Amino acid sequence: MAVLKGLSENLSDLLPRRASMPTVIWSCDAVGSCTQLSRGWTEFTGLAREEGFGWGFVQAIHPDDRPLVSLAFDTAKAAGSNYQVEYRLRNASGGYRWVLDTATSELDADGAFTGFIGAMVDNEARKQAEQKLLERERELRLVTDTVPVLIAHVDNFERYVFANSTYLEWYGVEPAQMVGKSIADILGPEGYEQRKPFVQAALAGERVSYDADVKLKDGSTRTVETVYVPNVCTSGNVEGFIAIVSDISERRRSQEHLDLVMRELRHHMRNLLGLVQGLSTQTFRRDRPLRDAMKAFHGRLQALAAASDAITPQSVSAADIQDIVRNVVAPYRDTEADPFVIEGQSCKVATTVATSLAMALHELCTNALKYGALSVPQGRVFIRWAQDQQGLMLEWLETGGPVVVQTDKAGFGSTLLRSALSSQPNSSTNLLFDPAGVRCRFVLGEGIVAPD
Repeated sequence: MAVLKGLSENLSDLLPRRASMPTVIWSCDAVGSCTQLSRGWTEFTGLAREEGFGWGFVQAIHPDDRPLVSLAFDTAKAAGSNYQVEYRLRNASGGYRWVLDTATSELDADGAFTGFIGAMVDNEARKQAEQKLLERERELRLVTDTVPVLIAHVDNFERYVFANSTYLEWYGVEPAQMVGKSIADILGPEGYEQRKPFVQAALAGERVSYDADVKLKDGSTRTVETVYVPNVCTSGNVEGFIAIVSDISERRRSQEHLDLVMRELRHHMRNLLGLVQGLSTQTFRRDRPLRDAMKAFHGRLQALAAASDAITPQSVSAADIQDIVRNVVAPYRDTEADPFVIEGQSCKVATTVATSLAMALHELCTNALKYGALSVPQGRVFIRWAQDQQGLMLEWLETGGPVVVQTDKAGFGSTLLRSALSSQPNSSTNLLFDPAGVRCRFVLGEGIVAPD
């Protein structure tokens, strides 16, 4: 024992001095009371060695760290193991510095514990490095936890090293529960087998991406894009990979809608071109003056445009009948004395039906302006429609106009009206030249689009 105490007096002189803090050699008895301190104690704390004997050394330990030091002593003594603990020690200027305190048990001839002999060494640099690392990890988690994507770090053994909090939101799994577990543990055998080729490619140093459908904790399914970015260290070796998983469900729906829009627009354009061709053939007949034919043709093109205006990108396959009616009759309305009375609820019809109705309504407006209710100030036109289980019924009724005289000759306008819905199943058109005013009833059995 005397030899050990003497060694503790001079050992610090034999160890390399550190600019930050000298090594402090110490010993204590079986209850933890300090029995010896080397000169490094005085150099660092500014206290005489005698001031640290007994329980005096406790005064130099940071108050918050004293319970930790006491616990480490009791634990090592009870287990018969070496003692090691980190704490803050006050220096001569009154500040504190982190030290690493390590000691070995001393036993008597009977093997009974008699105390510890140990050494305090400077630990400030390592502790500061740890604090900086913890701060960087905190900042990293702050960033990764605020983005609406899954982010994980997987090592070479396909085990999770890091996972952000979005995993908890999507799958109900705490990120801490994932660390140390393999991809197969988290995704299950089937999910792992689906991703295995991509995982192996990433671990081989290849950046990979793929789309997949995943089921979340609430039972919903999302389409996600997964990107694996190899983690290549400075030596050039691959140390696992970073997985970034983004929800692209909305993007997928938008793309599908865009594809639908393009298909419908191509179909609509083919129909329009065919209809324009038919209109031009019927309108520019040889027995009709060119000026009259051009005027009629322009009007019919405007009706086509009105039907097209009622078709929106959100519903390219359908148009609202309210928009069709209002667009077609807009040029014939007067804000001071509106001749139209329009009644009907919103109802969407297929674009082919919308085009036919727009053309028919335009012909009725043209005829009413030339010969019917729109040709006189007191004339009125009632447009009403209603929908029931059998379909849609739209009615045109003129009142207050000149007496209607029906001729035997069927012009293109009346032919167009009667055949407006001929291509639609279970649909019909009834045109009546009543002396009190033209009546026309359109019955649509199919082609009505269900509401969103």
